[in-house]
Amino acid sequence: MTTIKPLYKYIMKNNLKSIFIFYIIMTVIIHIGFFICKLSNGSSGGMGGMEIATIILLFSLVLCSYRETINLSVQCGVSRKTVFISSLLAFITCGIITGTMDLLLSLLGNFYESHIGSFTYDSMYEQTFMKVDVIPEFNDYIKVLLMCIGVNTAALIIAFLIGALNYRLSKTMKVIIPLSIFVFIFLIFPIVDYTVFDMEISEHMLKLLLWTFTSVSHTLIIAAVTILTALSLTYLFIRRVKIDDKR
Repeated sequence: MTTIKPLYKYIMKNNLKSIFIFYIIMTVIIHIGFFICKLSNGSSGGMGGMEIATIILLFSLVLCSYRETINLSVQCGVSRKTVFISSLLAFITCGIITGTMDLLLSLLGNFYESHIGSFTYDSMYEQTFMKVDVIPEFNDYIKVLLMCIGVNTAALIIAFLIGALNYRLSKTMKVIIPLSIFVFIFLIFPIVDYTVFDMEISEHMLKLLLWTFTSVSHTLIIAAVTILTALSLTYLFIRRVKIDDKR
């Protein structure tokens, strides 16, 4: 436990600076969009789904820093369990922070939307679960927060899994595995599903996708299942890294 806190702080320090800069830029973008609409003599405009940018940022942060974190842990003799727990705590914290910041961006965008009719702002939640041109209410913002935290945390954990897998693979396998996945998804699976299963697998996958976006609770359930599955697989890769387990 003595090494969990320092490693947690190290991971958070690496991530928070980028997150802070990112949200400054996103805030500036919303302000610019608002003032362009306000000064354009009635011309309408807007923005939405900016949470996608958050997900891309989180993916990039984890993938770019994973090898550095692991190498530092190896040099300091930190155990696999400590690396796993410290990373998990840091990612949960980052998920909560970015989810809260996404909520604040949504509040800012909706505030501007309510004060100038030519400007519209639709968060990922609004685009998925609400009608067009409807300002969210208090209960909606609670759902926005929960959805953003769940989705952002899931993105971090998935990137954690990809980083762990990528760390274990040789240069050859780093090329073969992504290529194999691409061929399977876009060539083998459609052929097998069509010829053998009469498209039943695709139909069930479509039903699951539609169910996922029926309500926020469904989305959170899928996010939770994704997180637990990705964490289990990630630990299988991390536990095979050559790190001294004395600490």
